[in-house]
Amino acid sequence: MIQLQTVEKKLKGYRLAEHVARQIADEHGLTLEQVRQKNNSQVIMKCRDEISYVLRRSYHYSYPDIGVVLNKDHSTIMLGEKRHGRLLGSGC
Repeated sequence: MIQLQTVEKKLKGYRLAEHVARQIADEHGLTLEQVRQKNNSQVIMKCRDEISYVLRRSYHYSYPDIGVVLNKDHSTIMLGEKRHGRLLGSGC
């Protein structure tokens, strides 16, 4: 029973992360599917970096969990989060 609750909690968290990611992608004029692609255009990379930053800083998601949402490796997520933080001037 405990494992089922853990899975349900993880699924609920994934849905929230996906919802936040879709909202940010929409603000950039993109779809989440475009952000998940292997495209590294400047526009998509900036959007992906912002999503990583928001999910990590505001919602405390782990790098691997954000990677699952964005279809990227955790190291890519770490780099993007730090890059966006520098852009905002928060040091990172």
